[in-house]
Amino acid sequence: MQDTEYHGRGGPLSVEDKRWWSPLLPAFLNAGRELGYKVIDPNGPEQTGFSVADMTQHGGERSGVSEGYLKRATQRPNLHVVSKAHVTKIIFDKNKRATGVRFLHRGKIRTVSARREVVLSAGAVGSPQLLMVSGVGPAEHLTQHNIPVIADVPGVGENLQDHPSIFGLTFTVKQGSGTDILQLANPVNVKDYIRNRRGPLTSPTAVEGNAWSVNESGEDDPQWPDLQYLFMSGTPFSDWGIYIVDVLGFRRDFFNEYFGSLLGSLGFNIGPMLTRPKSRGTIRLQSSDPQRPPLIDPNFLSHPDDVKTFVRGIKFVLAIGNTSSLRVDHEAKFHDKHLPGCERERYGTDDYWSCYTRQMAQTTYHPCCTLKMAPSSDPLAVVDHRLRMRAVSGVRVVDASIMPDIVSGNLNAPVIMVGEKAADIIKEDWGQGS
Repeated sequence: MQDTEYHGRGGPLSVEDKRWWSPLLPAFLNAGRELGYKVIDPNGPEQTGFSVADMTQHGGERSGVSEGYLKRATQRPNLHVVSKAHVTKIIFDKNKRATGVRFLHRGKIRTVSARREVVLSAGAVGSPQLLMVSGVGPAEHLTQHNIPVIADVPGVGENLQDHPSIFGLTFTVKQGSGTDILQLANPVNVKDYIRNRRGPLTSPTAVEGNAWSVNESGEDDPQWPDLQYLFMSGTPFSDWGIYIVDVLGFRRDFFNEYFGSLLGSLGFNIGPMLTRPKSRGTIRLQSSDPQRPPLIDPNFLSHPDDVKTFVRGIKFVLAIGNTSSLRVDHEAKFHDKHLPGCERERYGTDDYWSCYTRQMAQTTYHPCCTLKMAPSSDPLAVVDHRLRMRAVSGVRVVDASIMPDIVSGNLNAPVIMVGEKAADIIKEDWGQGS
């Protein structure tokens, strides 16, 4: 890890350099150099360039908020953690003030009262759902589900944003260059991890490097990347479709038709991801029952600029794979089979890549912004600058839903920062000092 002013020391979370990488990672970085990009520190002063993926780890193990924060606080007499519980409602009095929460635990409904406030941290999907089943949200939508309206707040569940990405831009390589995901659990690698905390098991499912590029149209801030590229030494076919079918939900018949000829081959995948998407989605209820999942409509690619940016990103991926560092040194070859569903478009044209984008784009699991922080003049405002809900009292929201717009980086660290800042705000507001 570079020792610069951009890296903190001694905090509750640990960030480490990778402890293992495939032979393809140096080639990926060199490909960036061939294209005129710097190899950068992704947490440094600039983000446009190519980099090794930093890990939120300590000693080769995951460094998370449970270990970094919760474990330290478990002995506090004023902290009680109830696991395997499902909150079903925030309780409000006649003055629209939150007085507690109701939750289901071990088959029984229980109630906890709040003397000061309720802190809502159910995430960008769960927080708006809980507010709506509690009577806070768009009045017309609540009425449709026979939920008594406590407060008409049109912005609850609106403004859903995510980082859509494309998984499937795949290259094959020569033997000895790629990584077979299924080999990560072989006895040699398991032994190396158990004894030394080294080897491929220290690397999260093949993500080895990143790159960032800006919008070539020059319409936006050139210092703010529009696209992130996830470099993975594994491929959709090196694990025989386990990830792309069972995790991402692609149909098995589609997988067999498009990737079937490559089963068992080695290669790499580069996934472009929009860091500044313009499309906006919604969270809505399918029922007044808090245990039923809400309706999530990401509305991906509804803004035409998102498709255009993805097309530019796909072309950049092809340029990376065509560098001598990958094409010559590792015999990288793009899987150029015509995508099922795009047969009417001529291969390689912008129309074809637009069709490819609409067929292959997916979530990167970075939902946010569904209870946006905004001034009261904004019709979709839900919380103020102190994270307090505007239409009701006694509720403070502390999660990714409060973001007005999605950040261009991945959401793990920013959401933790929201929690850190919220803790300071709460202590200030209740006179607790630091």
